[in-house]
Amino acid sequence: MVGQLNNALVLRISLVGESTFAELRKSTRRMAFGAFAHQDIPFEKQVEELRSAGDEL
Repeated sequence: MVGQLNNALVLRISLVGESTFAELRKSTRRMAFGAFAHQDIPFEKQVEELRSAGDEL
């Protein structure tokens, strides 16, 4: 095999507010597990779907 074999996992983390480090870590972990549950969907497809959903607003 030749090429890069990885899957991009994009997470949106908010640092607004007065969350403790433990709370931030817990929410990030929960978000990462949610993202891993949908890792079989290609990143490009997710971006395409989100863009089309944003047009409907």
